[in-house]
Amino acid sequence: MTRIVTGNDFALGVKLTKDKKTFEIPTGSIVKAAVVSSNYDVLRAGPVNVPPDTPGSDWLNSLVIVKFTASDTGMINKYGPAQLEIEVTDPTGIKHPSWYVDVLIVKGQIN
Repeated sequence: MTRIVTGNDFALGVKLTKDKKTFEIPTGSIVKAAVVSSNYDVLRAGPVNVPPDTPGSDWLNSLVIVKFTASDTGMINKYGPAQLEIEVTDPTGIKHPSWYVDVLIVKGQIN
């Protein structure tokens, strides 16, 4: 499981699929991400924008790079299993069902 260490920058590449196939993110879409509780009820960090020009991303092949700053993760005060939620809104305003990735929030110990 991917770890998010509070107080540290965090970046993760996620390949989005739909019906087990690559989900091509339409040009002009808005992609956002947030860290939410494992039961999806509480926002822990974000939402943050996930731009198409982030180094390493490849929207045509559905690879997004999600980044949170140290100040974003530093605001998290609950530790343990959580979910990284990714939402795509296409240029016509249609929101696709969110994607979720299991993450583990751990408390950073080095200041």
